[in-house]
Amino acid sequence: MYILGIHDGHNSAACLMKDGEIVYAIQEERFRRIKNFWGPPIASIHACLAFAGIDLSQLQEIVFSSYQHPSREYTSRDDYLSYTREMLRARSLKTILRHSLSRLKSFFGQPLYDVEKRLHLYRNVGFESFPRDRIKTVQHHLCHFATAAFGSDNGLENDLLVITVDGYGDGEDATVSVFKKTETIQKLFSSPDSQPFAKLYAWVTVYLGFVHLEHEYKLMGMAPYANPAHARKMADKFAALLSFEDGKWSYWRGPITTEVDDHKIYQDIRQICEFERFDDICGGLQIFSEEMIVKFVEYWVQKTGIRNVALSGGFFMNVKANRVLKDSPTIEKIYIFPSCGDETNAIGAAMFSYFIDTKRRPRSIRKFTLGNPVLNTSMEELASLTLNSTSIQITHFDDIETEIAQLLANGEIVARVKGREEFGARALGNRSILANPSDWRTVQIINDMIKARDFWMPFAASIIDDDKDRYLKNYGKNYAAHYMVMTYDSSNTADIFAATHPKDKTVRPQIVTYDFNPDYYRLIKTFKNLTGIGAVLNTSYNLHGYPLVHSVKDAVDVFLRSGLNFLAVGNYLMAKREIQKSH
Repeated sequence: MYILGIHDGHNSAACLMKDGEIVYAIQEERFRRIKNFWGPPIASIHACLAFAGIDLSQLQEIVFSSYQHPSREYTSRDDYLSYTREMLRARSLKTILRHSLSRLKSFFGQPLYDVEKRLHLYRNVGFESFPRDRIKTVQHHLCHFATAAFGSDNGLENDLLVITVDGYGDGEDATVSVFKKTETIQKLFSSPDSQPFAKLYAWVTVYLGFVHLEHEYKLMGMAPYANPAHARKMADKFAALLSFEDGKWSYWRGPITTEVDDHKIYQDIRQICEFERFDDICGGLQIFSEEMIVKFVEYWVQKTGIRNVALSGGFFMNVKANRVLKDSPTIEKIYIFPSCGDETNAIGAAMFSYFIDTKRRPRSIRKFTLGNPVLNTSMEELASLTLNSTSIQITHFDDIETEIAQLLANGEIVARVKGREEFGARALGNRSILANPSDWRTVQIINDMIKARDFWMPFAASIIDDDKDRYLKNYGKNYAAHYMVMTYDSSNTADIFAATHPKDKTVRPQIVTYDFNPDYYRLIKTFKNLTGIGAVLNTSYNLHGYPLVHSVKDAVDVFLRSGLNFLAVGNYLMAKREIQKSH
């Protein structure tokens, strides 16, 4: 039984489920080479079918996430920025309504769901001839619910409290549900998107000159640089906009609580933030967000008595807030779905539909390496991609992991492309740039040669499971940090100095087990044998502003266009000859 799951909004993606298990998933951005591609994931759909060697006729169902949908084939970044600017320039109610109706119709489809218009965008795939009774749509936050509830094993023996929070989706910005051990669902609460919480983070991102739905993480990275007293003052100002009572937040507008639109939110933010320092705004926003989400989650934990919690939705990409939740004494066990933005709603749609159809839980996801593998790469192929350049040396190694570990121990920086491609926002070692985490100089070198990251943004650390307690304070047993969605205070900081936040010395770890990725685990283990350090610095392999590399061609192209000196593709090591001669 095959189910095709589709998300065709921001950062569109598709996945394939077979007999209740997600066997393949990929984002459209990887094929299009357009970061956060917004539109129908046509190439991803073809890739799903090709992976299984099937055609549309062999699908049991096609399941879309969200009733809001695009009405054209591609919304560019410039289009979206234009829409944002026009909304923020709106002044009168008439203008706001005109922008809302015309722009939402243009960008997200008709207010009333029109499946035929949606299917027309997939005419070249053949969806219009697919039986209508086998085309399903799952509400936005139900998709987030499904990823949290079914992605976790936490609820197999006990009731599970499932909470979703994001900016907006099908009229909601948050939900609270109980997934009972009897495998029934009880929805307790829904917050309308007219009473926003997570949107505040988005619109402060815009106020500070960044792109929302893309750059929120930069504000989170800057937050520790704030003056604590000034950040506290800003947090209190943000808190004055949003009251919290009886388990819900309400946006405050003068003497009464009313519904608001984005323009009004932005004007309030301007008034609060004008003439304040950039770092203090970021620090205050982060404090406010952490305090509000803790109030929200703890309220529902105490109200239901369920201390076993699963979370999903774009807000929970905030790794600092996740850490505060993990440490809450009211929570016994916590699960956060990996890369829980809207891209994973393709997975949630397939999971939820399978659950409704079969009355059985889909399988939880053990590995997030769900994309294309590197297979049958040859020296001839790699040479041809370099146009047979004599300045590039290509060598085959039976044990490439040991060779990479030795290079890292020697202070080199190596891009690694091996195994199946990671899904979502995090590189987990298979499409990564790796370095010695104890050498701070590597941060500047990586930024100068390829990443061009803002100076305040930290890298991540891949730590073998054996050493997690050596490098992370209070790791605990209530969360398994395999997917870089949680921060910890670092211990033995000297070993992983370059992979910690330069200001607050926190680390965003990927705990690597042998079962999760044997080759990557063995690489880090070998590096430890050489250096005594059981971790490597890990950052995604991509040029700044572009998606993670997808194909071998992408990998070689980035290698040639950047200052990288070493690229490992499969079991081949590519080296720029002048560097290789020095070893």
